[in-house]
Amino acid sequence: MASHLPQSTPASTDIVDNSMLTVLICRIIPGHPHVCDCVTVREGGVAEPSSIAQRVNPPLPTHVRRVVSPRVVDRLAAGRFNPGPGDVVLVCEEAAMRAEELAVRNNLKETPPALAFERLLQDACDITGETVFLLLSKEADAADGSATQPSSLGQAQPRSLLTGQSTRLGAAFLQVGSLERIASIRKNYQTLISLDEKIGSRIKRFKSERDFLMLGYCLILTDQKAVGPGYAAAVRFEDEAELHPSLLSDILGKIADDVWAEVLERIPELEAFSSKVISEGSRGFTIGRTPFNMASLAKNQIVEFHLNLRDAHWTVLVWLHGGEGPIQEGWFGLPAFGLQFLPTTLTVAVFNAASITHGTAPCVIPEGSSACRFGSSHFLRMPDLENLICLRIGADSNGLTLQDLRDAAANANGKAGRRAISTLRKELIASGRAEFRQSGGGQQAWRDAAVEWRDWNL
Repeated sequence: MASHLPQSTPASTDIVDNSMLTVLICRIIPGHPHVCDCVTVREGGVAEPSSIAQRVNPPLPTHVRRVVSPRVVDRLAAGRFNPGPGDVVLVCEEAAMRAEELAVRNNLKETPPALAFERLLQDACDITGETVFLLLSKEADAADGSATQPSSLGQAQPRSLLTGQSTRLGAAFLQVGSLERIASIRKNYQTLISLDEKIGSRIKRFKSERDFLMLGYCLILTDQKAVGPGYAAAVRFEDEAELHPSLLSDILGKIADDVWAEVLERIPELEAFSSKVISEGSRGFTIGRTPFNMASLAKNQIVEFHLNLRDAHWTVLVWLHGGEGPIQEGWFGLPAFGLQFLPTTLTVAVFNAASITHGTAPCVIPEGSSACRFGSSHFLRMPDLENLICLRIGADSNGLTLQDLRDAAANANGKAGRRAISTLRKELIASGRAEFRQSGGGQQAWRDAAVEWRDWNL
């Protein structure tokens, strides 16, 4: 966290005697006494957080605890993730979090959107500028179900918070520190942003204030009307602009590869997620070398609390900044975790967007500030990936290629021609899906977190 924030006296720490290893747990974030409500963007996109209102930072919710002991952090992290000396490791009770998530969803049904962020984030603990690894915990399978454990003297000792528990990765919020990687990601995003402006100017039926640029691999490969207009605009732009036809996908691939490399360096355990998604069947349908097939890009955009129910277990969100000057508010929040933060220079979040309600509060750009915040999501939209895999299988079985289908769609005459292509595509997907399912494929496999529960044993 930035050193200019004032220090406070830590709240009392719960010390749990674990016999051989002391587990220190507390509910405050060190050196973070106030909620950050502003970032000031400097040259090169450097974003420095501060607290204007000096509102006291709430503690972590009761079902989330920070692990203090470096030895315990090392044991929890071994073979899973690579925390730095100042990084924060949290343990969150999964059952309690699920109950909180259900309460959040019920609350949103009764809350006007304009009040949702204020109500659901009013007690959220601010983690702006922190790198945080959040582990979920649950009761481990125990042979005797004992709530105590014997000491070497045969006397029962109090059980630790982690004794009898299993943990696995639940989320991570990373601050990218490599200047080289930041420069590469920013450069390619800037190119993508400039192309986005050209896409909007060339597609007359697009409103100039549209919210998101959508890119990636989905059924737009064969039918421009098969998905939303954002994807169609990108494809038409490549066809119309005097640029290399794969420029957009090449740039997006470089961005995604850089971001995913950062994630895997910090969380090597997630390599297993890539292995579940990337296969011969998905070849050519994921972005770069990542397990994601789609990406979005937005500027200074409020995103109401929501779930991405059709997405795979892991989603990656990226934030970066442009211009210079202050940006006030605009927290990203996950109410069930009781956490919120303002993105800083280059912030990356990794979590399950399909099951954890999340959203971005409105930001305020003061008069005279040219600063702006870009938010980008890299995600695996499983129905689209499966449809494309099945389409390719079906086409291959019928002596066709995807290029044949693209050419046919481009040359279709009138509504009748487009209907014929659409009908053919559906038939090929259906035949390919039968073969795909027989081979053991299917999108449910990609709902797997691909990270293991690990028992805490002394």
